[in-house]
Amino acid sequence: MKKNLSKIEGLVLRQSLTLIEVMIALSLGTIIISILFSSFHNLSSQQRELEVAHKIINQRSVAFLKLSQIFDQLILDGISLENEKKTTNFYTDSSSQGPILTFQYYNPLDRNPDFAKAVDATLFLDARKQLCLTSTAKSHTREEFLFENIEKIEFQFLDPEEKKWCESWNKKNRSFPVMFKIILTEKKFLEKTEKVEYSFIIKNHPSQIVYKL
Repeated sequence: MKKNLSKIEGLVLRQSLTLIEVMIALSLGTIIISILFSSFHNLSSQQRELEVAHKIINQRSVAFLKLSQIFDQLILDGISLENEKKTTNFYTDSSSQGPILTFQYYNPLDRNPDFAKAVDATLFLDARKQLCLTSTAKSHTREEFLFENIEKIEFQFLDPEEKKWCESWNKKNRSFPVMFKIILTEKKFLEKTEKVEYSFIIKNHPSQIVYKL
């Protein structure tokens, strides 16, 4: 009788130990799965951030290249494309989305022959927070989107007479700035913002910039 009781107690003890082992194994498994899930989530977030960063860098480079090509071809002696009279073709205006830069440039290498000539252009921030370039050649108009997710656009102009920076350029001003800046406040990943600044020197300007070493 005693031997049978001992066997039963041994079986119960072994079963109890087995249940404890199962519970420990389940707990360890839960911890490992949680760690793996957390690592996967972090990797996914980092991958998304890398993709956004790559897109932003590419977007900045393309926009700067496009604007550099345009501003290298600025027309300093303004001629109206409508009546061929002299006019001021470089000035800023304002809109609900921010300042607008109006200018004229020569565009000889365009694939579209309608735009392979002197072109009137405006650079501004549209309602969808995109940096927009509108080009007009007589009755033809074309829109290009250079940059997206822009919260704010600013301009700064170096006045050769006043020798200081100003935030706008009056249409009545017959001269041109020596150089100017386009400052974009860009919305990045996770609601972060960053300022992107492009600087352009106006070629063949009567007032030359001299750098002293």
